[in-house]
Amino acid sequence: MGSKLQKQNMFQRVKRVASQRKRRPNQQGSLAAKRGIFYEQTVESIIEANGGVVTQWNNIGSVDLESDTIAVRNVPCTAPFGGRGKADFVLLSDKVGEAVRIEVRTQTVSGSADEKLMYVMESCIAAEERCAIIVMEGEGFRKGARDWMTNKAASVGYKDIRIMTMDEFKTWASLYV
Repeated sequence: MGSKLQKQNMFQRVKRVASQRKRRPNQQGSLAAKRGIFYEQTVESIIEANGGVVTQWNNIGSVDLESDTIAVRNVPCTAPFGGRGKADFVLLSDKVGEAVRIEVRTQTVSGSADEKLMYVMESCIAAEERCAIIVMEGEGFRKGARDWMTNKAASVGYKDIRIMTMDEFKTWASLYV
C-alpha cells in the first residue's frame, strides 16, 4: 500500500466519505416513498371527487355508515407469508355491492422495486375481498410487467382482480364510487 502516511490519508478519506453517507438520507428510497404517498393521495382525491368518504382504519368508528361509498385506508390484513400487512384501501360501495381492495404501486424509474408487483398480486389473491384493483402508475416497470400482472389476474378465476393505470381508475371510479 505504501507508507504509513498514505494509509492514514486513505483511512481519513474513507472515514470522511462514510460519515457523509450517514448524514445523507436515502434519496432514491425517500423519493419513491413520496411518490407512493402522492399516488395514494390521488386515489383518495378521486374517490372523494366522486362522492366517496375516505377514512383511516383507526377512525372507522367515526364514519357515517349511511354513506353510499366509504374507502378505508391502511386496513389490516394477513400478508401472503402469514405476517401482518395493510391494504392501501378497501372500498365499500353500494354501486359495486361488495368490498373492493385497492392497491397502488408506482415505479417511475427502472429498478428492482417492480418485483413488489408479484407480492401485491399474491396479497390480492390471498385477500378476504373477492374484488381487487391494482393501480400501476409510472413508466419504470420492467417491460412485460403490466402484461404479466394482467395475465396473472385473469388466471385467478375465483377472484376479480383488475390492473389499471390512474386514468383507468379515474374512469372506473366515476362509474362505481
